[in-house]
Amino acid sequence: ATFRGILLNSAAARLVRFLRAVPVLQRFSEHALTEMARSLEYRSFSEGSAITANATRFFIVREGQVIVKKKAARKNDTVKVLMAKSFFGDRELISGQSDDVYVAGKGGCKLLALSTQNFQLQLSTLREPVLDHLKYNTLRDIELLADVTTDQLSEVVDSFIVERFTTGEAIIQQGRAGAKFYILLTGIVRVLVDGAEVSKLGAYSYFGERSLLNDELTAADIIADSDDVVVLALERASFDIMLGPLKDLIQNQKTLRLLKTVPILQTLSNRELELLSKVMETRGYEDGEPILRQGQAGHTFFLIKSGQVSVTKNDNPDKELLRLNKSSFFGERALLEEEPRAANITAVGRVECFTLKREDFKKHLGD
Repeated sequence: ATFRGILLNSAAARLVRFLRAVPVLQRFSEHALTEMARSLEYRSFSEGSAITANATRFFIVREGQVIVKKKAARKNDTVKVLMAKSFFGDRELISGQSDDVYVAGKGGCKLLALSTQNFQLQLSTLREPVLDHLKYNTLRDIELLADVTTDQLSEVVDSFIVERFTTGEAIIQQGRAGAKFYILLTGIVRVLVDGAEVSKLGAYSYFGERSLLNDELTAADIIADSDDVVVLALERASFDIMLGPLKDLIQNQKTLRLLKTVPILQTLSNRELELLSKVMETRGYEDGEPILRQGQAGHTFFLIKSGQVSVTKNDNPDKELLRLNKSSFFGERALLEEEPRAANITAVGRVECFTLKREDFKKHLGD
């Protein structure tokens, strides 16, 4: 062998060793890594240069740093920094686009890139491990699953499937039996209740979880509002088999999110809120049953888990002043001081509430 050939073989071997250390490529065979090494191109970018990732590009950071930002973010808002052996272009690979912007970091960077020509040759090899990695990272970023362990999350990754929708297509229809849990990867969806739009959701939003936790009909229509809607979907059967043990964790996350909406609790840390959630009790009330009576001493806070309650005053008990629904709360002043209840609260239909006593609140958080 010539000296030049030895050098080339040595460089190729070093590149294969480098690729083997890239997380998403660790399951690749020696032959697959060698073929990929032959397909890669070296690209250098000076500090601050924009790096274009699209559906025909996949990059691995060889040296330096890559700054990741969001297209809609302010100029200096950095989402994360990618170091050597990190990769990007995975979202573009799976969904065709992303809302991420990539910029060369301090001192510039050197990247390994699959060219447009070689991209299609490697696509079938890359797609499955990249998709698994994308699913895992997406699930890890979802607040609802924040307390799920790495092992538990790894078990459910394969159960999620990728689905695509275009403008006007229904993902969920109101009033139907819920069948799936969805995480939005790209695009925008509209949320409509009784035909009226109430909100829009963007990337990394999730919906449909209620149908996995309760036997409820879907509460809204979810309609694709762009042609690039890509979601991760988990069917009910897979959830029951794979995520059954996590239902309590997910319910706890929902409770914590509700507690964060209570003004007097918003200064508490996640740990303090979790302590409170553990001592909260669930109480049920039947239609017409009084929950609070005006003038009685207050010592309990209520958070509506399901159902509705009616608010009235003694001076005109037949006049409903307000109706509170699921996720609404009342009696929060009772956590701080003992004062008479200011109104009557009565169950409308079957109602379940989370309750927290002042003595438990003070026991865990002090005065």
